[in-house]
Amino acid sequence: MAKASGSLGEGVGGPVNVTLGFRDPAPGAHGYDRRMPLQDPTDATGQPGTRIPHIALTGAITGTLDLVDPRGFLVLAPEISCYATALRSEPVPGVTLRVVADDQVADVERWQKIFPSPETAGLLIRPDGVIAAQFTAASVNPPHAVQLARTQALHPDL
Repeated sequence: MAKASGSLGEGVGGPVNVTLGFRDPAPGAHGYDRRMPLQDPTDATGQPGTRIPHIALTGAITGTLDLVDPRGFLVLAPEISCYATALRSEPVPGVTLRVVADDQVADVERWQKIFPSPETAGLLIRPDGVIAAQFTAASVNPPHAVQLARTQALHPDL
């Protein structure tokens, strides 16, 4: 509705951007850019401190917003991601893994904007739907990287 009414075109400080495009200044968030306090929610890139973007999916779960677990952290990753592969065999306590296959993605363009390198991609999402960490490179130990990012999100002063 906001896009149709033109309110998204009001610049960075427009009401929709302030409401849905806020960036939570999480101390120590991996990949967080403090120079950008707001982000156009229609142009999301998966940056830490922003809300998980809605990406249309096919099947029983119709979008990425439906994957958020209000009871715990979530790693969202493409099926071919090294994070998905590693977390399947070595789960991280307190973190749910949600893997999305290519054929489940209805909005491929938006998905590729969030996961431009699917082999090394993943998002750690807090229970409130805010991205705690964006993984864009392969890790020697993905479960350890996820656990470290989760600990940092829970205890930013450590």
